[in-house]
Amino acid sequence: ALEAIRPRRLDLRGQPVVVDRERDGFAKIAVSLGHCSEPQNVMSGGQSCVLDHACESCPFFLVDPLERDGIEAKRHHLSVKKERALVIQASRHMIEHYESRIDDCTRIIEGIDAYVEKLDPVEKTAIKDALTKMSEIRRRASAPEPSTYVRC
Repeated sequence: ALEAIRPRRLDLRGQPVVVDRERDGFAKIAVSLGHCSEPQNVMSGGQSCVLDHACESCPFFLVDPLERDGIEAKRHHLSVKKERALVIQASRHMIEHYESRIDDCTRIIEGIDAYVEKLDPVEKTAIKDALTKMSEIRRRASAPEPSTYVRC
Protein backbone atom coordinates (compact mmCIF):
# COMPACT_ATOMS: atom_id res chain seq x y z
CA ALA A 1 0.00 0.00 0.00
CA LEU A 2 2.80 2.41 0.86
CA GLU A 3 4.65 1.82 -2.39
CA ALA A 4 1.52 2.67 -4.38
CA ILE A 5 1.64 6.34 -3.40
CA ARG A 6 4.34 8.95 -3.71
CA PRO A 7 6.04 10.33 -0.58
CA ARG A 8 4.54 13.51 0.82
CA ARG A 9 4.59 15.63 3.96
CA LEU A 10 2.20 18.27 5.21
CA ASP A 11 2.77 21.14 7.59
CA LEU A 12 0.43 21.89 10.49
CA ARG A 13 -2.03 23.64 8.18
CA GLY A 14 -2.26 20.73 5.76
CA GLN A 15 -0.09 22.41 3.12
CA PRO A 16 2.23 20.11 1.14
CA VAL A 17 5.96 20.42 1.79
CA VAL A 18 8.48 19.33 -0.82
CA VAL A 19 10.03 15.96 -0.01
CA ASP A 20 13.71 15.92 -0.87
CA ARG A 21 15.05 12.44 -0.11
CA GLU A 22 18.64 13.63 -0.56
CA ARG A 23 18.33 16.39 2.07
CA ASP A 24 16.04 14.52 4.46
CA GLY A 25 18.92 12.86 6.27
CA PHE A 26 20.34 16.14 7.56
CA ALA A 27 17.43 18.62 7.34
CA LYS A 28 14.83 16.62 9.29
CA ILE A 29 14.76 14.19 12.16
CA ALA A 30 12.20 11.44 12.66
CA VAL A 31 9.83 11.95 15.58
CA SER A 32 6.73 10.11 16.63
CA LEU A 33 4.17 10.36 13.79
CA GLY A 34 6.27 12.62 11.55
CA HIS A 35 9.43 14.64 11.15
CA CYS A 36 10.93 17.64 12.95
CA SER A 37 12.59 20.29 10.81
CA GLU A 38 13.51 22.75 13.59
CA PRO A 39 17.21 23.46 12.90
CA GLN A 40 18.54 23.37 16.48
CA ASN A 41 16.66 20.18 17.28
CA VAL A 42 17.83 18.50 14.08
CA MET A 43 21.41 19.57 14.73
CA SER A 44 21.27 18.09 18.24
CA GLY A 45 19.78 14.80 17.06
CA GLY A 46 16.43 15.51 18.68
CA GLN A 47 17.79 16.57 22.08
CA SER A 48 16.87 20.29 21.85
CA CYS A 49 13.10 20.31 21.46
CA VAL A 50 11.75 23.65 22.63
CA LEU A 51 8.24 22.24 23.18
CA ASP A 52 9.26 19.09 25.05
CA HIS A 53 8.13 16.89 22.18
CA ALA A 54 4.60 18.30 21.88
CA CYS A 55 5.15 17.91 18.13
CA GLU A 56 1.52 18.46 17.14
CA SER A 57 1.82 22.04 18.44
CA CYS A 58 5.08 22.92 16.66
CA PRO A 59 5.29 24.76 13.33
CA PHE A 60 8.36 22.66 12.43
CA PHE A 61 6.42 19.38 12.64
CA LEU A 62 5.82 17.70 9.27
CA VAL A 63 3.40 14.82 8.96
CA ASP A 64 2.67 12.27 6.26
CA PRO A 65 -1.08 11.96 5.55
CA LEU A 66 -0.72 8.23 6.22
CA GLU A 67 -0.19 9.08 9.90
CA ARG A 68 -3.81 10.30 10.21
CA ASP A 69 -4.95 7.51 12.52
CA GLY A 70 -1.79 7.95 14.59
CA ILE A 71 -2.71 11.60 15.11
CA GLU A 72 -6.25 10.51 16.03
CA ALA A 73 -4.80 8.11 18.59
CA LYS A 74 -2.61 10.92 19.95
CA ARG A 75 -5.68 13.17 20.26
CA HIS A 76 -7.49 10.42 22.18
CA HIS A 77 -4.47 9.90 24.44
CA LEU A 78 -4.33 13.63 25.19
CA SER A 79 -8.08 13.65 25.92
CA VAL A 80 -7.56 10.90 28.48
CA LYS A 81 -4.70 12.86 30.06
CA LYS A 82 -6.89 15.97 30.20
CA GLU A 83 -9.68 14.01 31.92
CA ARG A 84 -7.23 12.61 34.45
CA ALA A 85 -5.93 16.12 35.11
CA LEU A 86 -9.51 17.29 35.68
CA VAL A 87 -10.13 14.44 38.12
CA ILE A 88 -7.11 15.35 40.23
CA GLN A 89 -8.05 19.05 39.98
CA ALA A 90 -4.81 20.07 38.29
CA SER A 91 -4.05 23.74 37.73
CA ARG A 92 -6.01 25.44 34.97
CA HIS A 93 -2.86 26.00 32.89
CA MET A 94 -2.36 22.22 32.67
CA ILE A 95 -5.95 21.70 31.49
CA GLU A 96 -5.49 24.46 28.90
CA HIS A 97 -2.22 22.86 27.78
CA TYR A 98 -4.00 19.59 27.00
CA GLU A 99 -6.95 21.39 25.38
CA SER A 100 -4.58 23.28 23.07
CA ARG A 101 -2.73 20.13 22.08
CA ILE A 102 -6.04 18.36 21.40
CA ASP A 103 -7.10 21.31 19.21
CA ASP A 104 -3.76 21.12 17.38
CA CYS A 105 -4.30 17.41 16.66
CA THR A 106 -7.77 18.21 15.33
CA ARG A 107 -6.29 20.90 13.08
CA ILE A 108 -3.74 18.43 11.67
CA ILE A 109 -6.44 15.82 11.01
CA GLU A 110 -8.61 18.42 9.26
CA GLY A 111 -5.59 19.53 7.20
CA ILE A 112 -4.88 15.94 6.14
CA ASP A 113 -8.54 15.41 5.21
CA ALA A 114 -8.64 18.63 3.17
CA TYR A 115 -5.40 17.68 1.39
CA VAL A 116 -6.63 14.20 0.51
CA GLU A 117 -9.94 15.55 -0.80
CA LYS A 118 -8.05 17.81 -3.26
CA LEU A 119 -6.14 14.91 -4.84
CA ASP A 120 -7.08 13.35 -8.16
CA PRO A 121 -9.49 10.39 -7.78
CA VAL A 122 -6.89 7.66 -8.38
CA GLU A 123 -4.43 9.04 -5.83
CA LYS A 124 -7.23 9.80 -3.35
CA THR A 125 -8.44 6.19 -3.57
CA ALA A 126 -4.90 4.87 -3.10
CA ILE A 127 -4.37 6.99 0.01
CA LYS A 128 -7.75 6.12 1.49
CA ASP A 129 -7.06 2.41 0.91
CA ALA A 130 -3.64 2.76 2.53
CA LEU A 131 -5.17 4.62 5.50
CA THR A 132 -7.73 1.86 5.97
CA LYS A 133 -5.05 -0.85 5.85
CA MET A 134 -2.72 1.03 8.21
CA SER A 135 -5.56 1.69 10.64
CA GLU A 136 -6.35 -2.02 10.72
CA ILE A 137 -2.67 -2.88 11.26
CA ARG A 138 -2.41 -0.40 14.14
CA ARG A 139 -5.64 -1.69 15.65
CA ARG A 140 -4.36 -5.28 15.57
CA ALA A 141 -0.92 -4.30 16.83
CA SER A 142 -2.34 -2.48 19.83
CA ALA A 143 -5.10 -4.97 20.66
CA PRO A 144 -4.57 -6.95 23.85
CA GLU A 145 -3.31 -10.45 23.29
CA PRO A 146 -5.50 -13.31 24.42
CA SER A 147 -4.48 -14.66 27.75
CA THR A 148 -2.29 -17.75 27.70
CA TYR A 149 -3.30 -18.63 31.23
CA VAL A 150 -6.04 -21.15 31.84
CA ARG A 151 -8.43 -20.44 34.67
CA CYS A 152 -9.29 -23.34 36.91
